[in-house]
Amino acid sequence: MFVCFKNTKGKTVNPITLLGKYFEIIITLILIQKSIQITLYLLLMKKIIPLEEGDFYFSPEVYRVFTEQYHIKRGYCCESGCKHCPYEYDKKTNTQN
Repeated sequence: MFVCFKNTKGKTVNPITLLGKYFEIIITLILIQKSIQITLYLLLMKKIIPLEEGDFYFSPEVYRVFTEQYHIKRGYCCESGCKHCPYEYDKKTNTQN
């Protein structure tokens, strides 16, 4: 059983009702914090690289195809089996030659 208390206007308030009001605000703040953490991770660990001329072209199917220039600038293999991978990754065998 919870103890009710009076607010500044003298009205009796149930703590459960009060928590229900602020629950959505608390969840929103937690989600914002997680979003900031993910953004910082991408910035610090994955090196977000601005695209320049020659980094990609569009295939006839309108896919963005990254060139060897971009992969070298990025500095690591993403293991996606990219067409112009300078790291010689083979997606079928999951190995680099």
